[in-house]
Amino acid sequence: MGIQPRESQVIAGSQTLIKKVELVRFMIEALNSLDYKETAMCLERESGIHLHSQRVKLFMEQIIKGEWDESLSTLPSIESIDEKSVESASAAILQHKLSKACIEKNFAEVSNTLKNQIAPLCKNDKHLMARYLLNRSHSKESLGEIMPNLRNILSRQMIPERRLANLVDRALLDEKYTHIPSKTLQILKGHFDEVWFVQFSHNGKYLASSSRDYRVVIWEVNEATHEVSLMRVLRGHSKAVSYMSWSPDDTQLLTCGQNERVRRWNILSGELLREYFIWGTGTFSCTWTPKGDCVLAGLADHTIIVWSLEGKEMHRLEEPHVSSWTSDLAIKSNGVIITAFDLDSILLFGHEKRKLLEVEDGEVLTFCLSEDGDFLLVSLLNEEIQLWNIGLEQPVIVKTFEGHKRQKFIVRTCFGGKGQGFVASGSEDTQVYVWDRASGEIIRKLEGHSRTVTCVSWNPTNPSMLASASDDGTIRIWG
Repeated sequence: MGIQPRESQVIAGSQTLIKKVELVRFMIEALNSLDYKETAMCLERESGIHLHSQRVKLFMEQIIKGEWDESLSTLPSIESIDEKSVESASAAILQHKLSKACIEKNFAEVSNTLKNQIAPLCKNDKHLMARYLLNRSHSKESLGEIMPNLRNILSRQMIPERRLANLVDRALLDEKYTHIPSKTLQILKGHFDEVWFVQFSHNGKYLASSSRDYRVVIWEVNEATHEVSLMRVLRGHSKAVSYMSWSPDDTQLLTCGQNERVRRWNILSGELLREYFIWGTGTFSCTWTPKGDCVLAGLADHTIIVWSLEGKEMHRLEEPHVSSWTSDLAIKSNGVIITAFDLDSILLFGHEKRKLLEVEDGEVLTFCLSEDGDFLLVSLLNEEIQLWNIGLEQPVIVKTFEGHKRQKFIVRTCFGGKGQGFVASGSEDTQVYVWDRASGEIIRKLEGHSRTVTCVSWNPTNPSMLASASDDGTIRIWG
């Protein structure tokens, strides 16, 4: 029979980075912090592992009671403590003791602490006493502030508060950032002019791109290798194609342009199924109803038209007193239409027409609806991107994203990544910008394009895949 390892040496993790004793202590501290006291005590009894040793418990009790001199005596006797930790913890305790005495105007205690306790510590450091005296009037640490400080200094003897929760937070954050695209995997060259729009299908199997060259290209994503290859080219437009929308089942695609009619395609066969247009006006945007049984288009005359798939006009929504075109279109799952009709506002068309939100100090260029339909990413003329929570009774801005460049052209944004936890945007400085959706911080600047990045699209089923379109005529796949 082999020799059994000591309990303190038993490995708990697969990477030999954490021992069983450490993990159990982390769990006990986590249970206590969540107020599961009885469960924590049960774990201590069953494992025979205690959160703190008897000497550490005594030390903590002395600190809590304000028994500073007693805690200084107990400190060196704590198991496995090194000289440097004793010095750092002693300094923290004496600083706190000195501050308390100053606040209470106990000058005898101040004199005794400086002369008999702090001075001996400072005999080898002429500047240390000056720092004590300089800081004593400014340090007003409460017990709740000194205890975390001591836990950090004595981290081997005292488990820091919420240690397990913080480790899990860090691990989840590392995992979240692991999937963020960071390099060019492929450069797709299927167009002969500026590429203005790019969009993945809902199932992530296809990518559509449209260009100033009148062409729409369908690309196929290999599910095994994740490589993107040209599937077919859709020809039929006679002007630039600047907007597209996938059908709910991803078998069809709507395409349109500023001076073009809406076209509906079967992407599997490449067949043009139907054209939708109103004489004398161009289209700026197009989309589908949630069931895919109707087609919508935003026209240049401030009108939204709803057609049946066969081309019969079903509804006409007008806003004649605005000063801008009908911008992007989106439809929530309940059938409510979202559009930007005017320069500074976004409207809802449902059972009744109403203003959803109004921006200040900016003009709406484009917007993007989140997958759950509760958030709207609004790009403004002033280079600001606003994230609105529209799932509330009164929509509010929850975050703003800044840093990308936009002066002359329209550049589009998107949600993406794991849980749509990130925001990406094109930019006139040839880079793709990626922000953390929660913090608003820029976490990536993807370099590679040589001209303005006009549009970005994140693969909805592959959080590591991002596509960008550019005026340099290429599409880049990032991973």
